[in-house]
Order: sequence, then structure tokens, then C-alpha cells
Amino acid sequence: MAPRRTDEFKKERSRSKEAKRAQQLNGAFRKLLGTIPYIPEKQREVIPKIKTLRLAMRYIEHLNRILDGNWGVRTEMEPTRPLQFDDFRFIADEEIKVRNSYRDRALNDELAANLAKNAQTLKNQRNRISISENEDPSLNSSSAAGSPPYPEYLEPTSFSIPPNTTLPNVYSIYGNISPPSYIASDDKWVHHSQ
Repeated sequence: MAPRRTDEFKKERSRSKEAKRAQQLNGAFRKLLGTIPYIPEKQREVIPKIKTLRLAMRYIEHLNRILDGNWGVRTEMEPTRPLQFDDFRFIADEEIKVRNSYRDRALNDELAANLAKNAQTLKNQRNRISISENEDPSLNSSSAAGSPPYPEYLEPTSFSIPPNTTLPNVYSIYGNISPPSYIASDDKWVHHSQ
């Protein structure tokens, strides 16, 4: 009978540890949610943990943009003005209304991150090309025999998307979502209507 009692004791101890861990985790999420402004009180009770984390990320991004000072807001009634703390109200409202389709959101977030990264890479490559055109070609190491006719920094990365690329359709339980085609402009990706 002794082994049965020790097994029960271990199970009970494990359950109590898990309950304590869950309480600590829930308390931390409540504390995090309490620091995010512009969330209605009735919503604070039912917001899932993943949405709490998304709201926290968006709030941090918003504060960083305010500190950066290069971001503006344009509305129909007002001219462009600098981004302000109160503008997070609209971001929080939008995030709360978004349905929790995690797979679709993950795909969209990954696509947006890759497009932003590729736009920055393209801009950096164009800046390097304009700098290298002003240099003496005899000093350029890439003009040596056996090397490619372009500098090493122009080699495509694993995340690069060539210009005039149409992205594949994304299939979800809500129907087909056709992403727009994007064309490389001078310093950013521009939406191209098909």
C-alpha cells in the first residue's frame, strides 16, 4: 500500500504546483492587460491571452513610433499631424474587433513582415549601387577575374521577392484570399492593381 500512497501524494503535489503556476500566469496576464490603455472594462474580463499579447505588442510599437517622431496621422477632417498617445484608442479598438483566426493572422503577419523586410533590402541595395557608381572601378574588388559582375551585397537573400511578383492565393476556412500584386518602386513596394 505504500507505493499507492506515494503515487497519490506525487499526483496531488503535481496538481497543486500546476494550479499555482496557472494562478501566477493568469495574474501576470491581468497585470499586463491592466497596463494597456483604452480597453473597455467589460472586454478586459474576456480577452484571451494571445490577444493580450498582441495588444501589448501593438502598444509598444505605438509608443516607439511616438518616440521616433517620424510618424503622422491623416484623417478626412484634419491635415496630417504627428502621431499621439490618444491614437492608440483606434488601434486597440481594431485589435479587439479582429476575429481570432490564428492561422490566417500568422500567415498575414509573416507576409507583411517579409514584404517590409524586402522593401528595406531593396532600398539598401539601391543606395549601395548609387554609392558604388561614384567609386573608381579599379578599386572595386568585385571586378576581379572570376567574380560576379555585381557586388556581393546584391546577391538575393532567401526572403527576397523579385519585382512584379504576384503572391499566391491563401486558402482559409472563410474562402480564398487573393493577395495583391506588388511592384518595386523607388524605395517601397507599391500595390499594383491587376
